[in-house]
Amino acid sequence: MAARLLLATALITLTPVAAQAQVPPRPAAPGPVTPERLALGVQLTKLLNPTDAIEAMLDRIVHESMPKAFIADPSVQALEKEYPGVVKVMIDAMYPVLKRRLMGSVPEMWDLLGNHYASRLDTADLRAAIAFYSSPTGERIVAAMVAGVSFDSMLQDMVQTGEFDVGAGAMNGTLRDGARKAYSGLSAEDRANANRFAATPAGQRIVAANLSAQPLVLQWANRPDPAFDAELEAAMLPALEKHTGLSLDPATDTSHSKPKKTP
Repeated sequence: MAARLLLATALITLTPVAAQAQVPPRPAAPGPVTPERLALGVQLTKLLNPTDAIEAMLDRIVHESMPKAFIADPSVQALEKEYPGVVKVMIDAMYPVLKRRLMGSVPEMWDLLGNHYASRLDTADLRAAIAFYSSPTGERIVAAMVAGVSFDSMLQDMVQTGEFDVGAGAMNGTLRDGARKAYSGLSAEDRANANRFAATPAGQRIVAANLSAQPLVLQWANRPDPAFDAELEAAMLPALEKHTGLSLDPATDTSHSKPKKTP
């Protein structure tokens, strides 16, 4: 579920600019995607979603947001009270699987978003965005958004409702809050630079392309992945059994209480 959450927030680094721009009508498609535009679209996507930022967000989700979300659930509270440390055991068991699967999916995410940008922006727009996000201001915006976004509320809602698909409303709220925090933390010079870029035709068209990508990203992030679910379960159950002394094999008929299904 952390992997899904990160994939669904793959667009976050454009949000500080989007928050300052007046989005124009949807621009006409610039024609069939060319190899040059596709390469530029992927280059832009990598600037906005660098691997170190994705890893940093995963660490924040797993080690900060997840414990808060789990312990807010009454059934997990009871489990933690009976078997102190069980939440940490569960999260520690999940982390290597989450990281391996997430980082392995990054190239696919880059290609998906790169193709989206290439299909909606012309060469000049793509080059303008790459120039901006390669600048010191652009790099600081990406870093500020990564540092500013919080997944606490979204994760707590997922755990409490048992609905682990990422919704558009939850994602937009997370991005909006992160954008406000990131933008407020920028220097006056960086805010001025961001506003100038957002006011250009290229900046506004990129905002529009970014907004239109959200349904695409959500659909992709929420795809069923039984193999991933099975891998998580296979990692967690032995660790939980060792910590609690219970038999938690779902194929085994047992009267013992089992931990609530995790995302």
